[in-house]
Amino acid sequence: MKPKVEQEEERERVLSWLSDNFSTLSQIIGSKIKAGQLSPRDYEIRRALKILSIGKKRLTQRN
Repeated sequence: MKPKVEQEEERERVLSWLSDNFSTLSQIIGSKIKAGQLSPRDYEIRRALKILSIGKKRLTQRN
C-alpha cells in the first residue's frame, strides 16, 4: 500500500483528470447511444453515466 501522501497526490491527479474530461466522456457515450452503438438500457452504460454525473456534482461542489 502506498504511503498516505502518495495516495492523496494520486487521488488529486485522478480527480483533476476526471474534472477535465467529464464532458468529453459524457459526449462520447451520448453520441454512441445516438448512433446505436450503445444501448441506453445497458446497465453498465447507465451506471457509467450516473457515476459521471455524481462525480461532476461532487467536483463542482468541492471547487
